[in-house]
Amino acid sequence: MSFEDIINRDKKNAEFIQQEFDNLSESEKAQKIVSDQEGALKMKDKVKRYVSPEDIVPGLNIDDLVKMNDIFRNKPTKNIGKAIEGKVGKDFETSFTGAVQRALNIDLRKNHGQKFNQIRNLFKDKPIIDLGAGGNIGGKKIAQMLEVSGYIAVEPHNHEGLEYAMIEGYGEEDKMFFRKGFKIPKEIPYAIVPEDALTFLRRLPDHSVGVMSIGTDGYVFSGKNERQKNEEIEKYIEDCEKEIARVLDPESGFLVRSSMFGGNEGGFLRLSEEESMMDMFDRVHIYKAIEKDENI
Repeated sequence: MSFEDIINRDKKNAEFIQQEFDNLSESEKAQKIVSDQEGALKMKDKVKRYVSPEDIVPGLNIDDLVKMNDIFRNKPTKNIGKAIEGKVGKDFETSFTGAVQRALNIDLRKNHGQKFNQIRNLFKDKPIIDLGAGGNIGGKKIAQMLEVSGYIAVEPHNHEGLEYAMIEGYGEEDKMFFRKGFKIPKEIPYAIVPEDALTFLRRLPDHSVGVMSIGTDGYVFSGKNERQKNEEIEKYIEDCEKEIARVLDPESGFLVRSSMFGGNEGGFLRLSEEESMMDMFDRVHIYKAIEKDENI
């Protein structure tokens, strides 16, 4: 599509919107103006909270890091070069964040939040990293429920769709995501990183964050174009788990649901004490880093 075609398309869209507005009654026009103003303020707030990863995790190694928030503010573009090279696994959207959200909401309604509070206490007021965030807002909404200090979505495939969802899409996301009777939590700073999990984990300082990974299952990790060998994937997962153990805040944890991470016995991660208290409800697992003396 040429630049002239884009101009003509946008002009037609503007004319259509104006015609729709002109056909409204005076009271409907007034309501529309108020609604648009509220929407503009919400979008302005979302853009304001779209920050760089180092604003959420001080000490982060930012060498050659593509900062999508800067690209968005200066000149939105799909050409982000080497940031999307060397991707691991498949571009496959999962819906497991919804399962985690439902489990948390059910516990709030039926058990007075006993299990939910145990999880929230691990992550509250700490930054959280979402490995394989996907193209929807589910991970961020879970982070808001946990009252984290900031959320970093690490997504090598769907980062552009995720950015759209965060800023422009899903205008009714709060009503859809949170159940009746649960207070919608406050907004939080967020960042999007167009890198694979291991590349970004290696940027993080020791003992600095909480981590979650939801839906990064065997299908996602089956290899790009089915060519990656099993041993390569296994080595990648092992390296990621080693890095997760290194970067985990000892007071926080690693939240997992339907993920290849965390399930290797005798590795770098162990089920937390909170895990046994929760009885692994709805297949949500909490891991801690194995301390060095635990391997002796």
